[in-house]
Amino acid sequence: MSQLLQSVFSGLALGSLFAVIGIGFVIIHRVTGVLNLAQGALAVLGAYLMSDLVGTLPWVASLLVGSAVVAVVAALIGVAVITARQTLEYSPTIMTLGIAIASQGVFVLIWGDLPHTYPPISQVAWRVAGAFVLPQQLLLLVTASVALVLLQLFFSRAYLGKALTAAALNPRSAQLVGIDLVRVGTIAFAVSGAVAGASGAIFGALVPVTPHSHLGLAVAGFAAAVLGNLYSPTATMAGGLLLGQLTSAAATYGLPEYQQVVALVVLILVLLGRTLWQRRGGVLT
Repeated sequence: MSQLLQSVFSGLALGSLFAVIGIGFVIIHRVTGVLNLAQGALAVLGAYLMSDLVGTLPWVASLLVGSAVVAVVAALIGVAVITARQTLEYSPTIMTLGIAIASQGVFVLIWGDLPHTYPPISQVAWRVAGAFVLPQQLLLLVTASVALVLLQLFFSRAYLGKALTAAALNPRSAQLVGIDLVRVGTIAFAVSGAVAGASGAIFGALVPVTPHSHLGLAVAGFAAAVLGNLYSPTATMAGGLLLGQLTSAAATYGLPEYQQVVALVVLILVLLGRTLWQRRGGVLT
């Protein structure tokens, strides 16, 4: 029983990370129509910055400063990507793929290729029915939940959120009514970068981060976003938590080498299922 609970708690933390990265995919795609394949790299950047800052600043201050820096980097990527979108349709996605690949070399150049980790916000662990819960794990779940609620309210209630959605649905009409596509797209990249950087910084205290970590995070986050149809933050959150439980179960019950495969298998099954559904005349929303 304790082993099962430990797997569930670990899965919640891992799933929260996948969900936040997936929600980042949803934000950018919903606003700009672009798939930001560098989303995993932004989370890893947040962890690396946290490893440098946590020794000189208080833990929460390090988290906020690191997230802000990642938001600025993401905004710069957004400007470049949205500008490229005006030339060729697939240029933005190809560009983000190039940035994701190049980021691995940048991480090695700045931080080396050895795993990085740092102390969590608290060393105290709570014992629940024989299993241990770390404050860091709960912090990841809270971060994902708060991000989900705020984004839902933002897109459904705020004027700017509605403007962002309108820009994606009909860019030409949005321009005609005075919506600056570059500006709203940059905001979307910055917001997604901030939440990815924060989640990566929190998770980096639980699992050592390497320059190669971005690939697995990007795949898992994208799989979660696909479960949400690249539109719904709520469904993406559910998809991320499901992937986290499956990945944690694989590690707990003797199949750690298959952790990276879980997200790929889920992604393939979802895409295959949707294709078969569409061929049979089903309607997907």
